[in-house]
Amino acid sequence: MIHEVEAKLGSSVDEAQKRFFAIKLLEKDDKIPAQMKSVPDVSAEIKQLEAAMDDDTESIITNERYTYISSIIKECYTKKEGQKLTTSDKIDKIITTAKIGSASHLLVTIRSILSDVESLSFLALVTH
Repeated sequence: MIHEVEAKLGSSVDEAQKRFFAIKLLEKDDKIPAQMKSVPDVSAEIKQLEAAMDDDTESIITNERYTYISSIIKECYTKKEGQKLTTSDKIDKIITTAKIGSASHLLVTIRSILSDVESLSFLALVTH
């Protein structure tokens, strides 16, 4: 799909930047058309990609970026066998689980609200 959009760019975009511009056009980046002399119609490619992947192109491309980044990280970083988790890793493992993460987020939100209420009460006392 990206190659089809690159082909539509023709000579209006430098060869080294075609992939970047093609991806940005598929993402519907509103800043890109201002940087181009002529903007090709890529709506058919967008429609085809969104139908095939059952998602919007911005989300599809973002997901592909993170998948690519994860694959690079896996190639570059390995934990040694039996390496112990750091305290921070252990806390993250617990707090980022769906059930506990939601509960801890709720508690932090409630604490923040209570703190705001206490601040407002204090201000009311000081001003009277």
